[in-house]
Amino acid sequence: GACALVALLRGSKLWVANAGDCRAVLGRKGRDGVLTALPLSTDHKCNLPNEQARIEAAGAWVRPASGAFDSEDHIPARVYEDRGNPRKGPGLCIARSIGDLNANRSGVIPTPEVTLHEVGPDDRFLILASDGVWEFFSDEQVVSLVDRFYERKGKAIDACRLLIAQSALQWRTHEGAYRDD
Repeated sequence: GACALVALLRGSKLWVANAGDCRAVLGRKGRDGVLTALPLSTDHKCNLPNEQARIEAAGAWVRPASGAFDSEDHIPARVYEDRGNPRKGPGLCIARSIGDLNANRSGVIPTPEVTLHEVGPDDRFLILASDGVWEFFSDEQVVSLVDRFYERKGKAIDACRLLIAQSALQWRTHEGAYRDD
């Protein structure tokens, strides 16, 4: 399933629209000097209560996750059209996807969730990334990495390149040749 994430800034209003397992996170630093990560979107995992309810109302099945989240034996929750025949697919971990017409029969929708944030003086930068980044890094870790560039007045493209390289390294370490992105 393909994801989509966009942001629109007009004046001090910041809209974020998200469909899928991508995420928008705002880096903030208050007058107290404390750096925080503020998520502005939700990853549309299929086992979120509202998402799962919609999928099941469409007649599909969400296979529950198993194993500890950060262990080798973790298997994420997935959407299947037919509980009795998972080979029919779609087998997605997400509840919203762009352009997957077969998954649509299972209640997987392309409709984005839209949030509005009023930008304030503590807001420093916005990070938009897909699950390839968020799979192995927390919001706080990513904000901290990007903030190092921000503090040195570095280029945003260089922060992006480092984030992509660090993510690729984590995928190689944990998944071998496989990389979801």
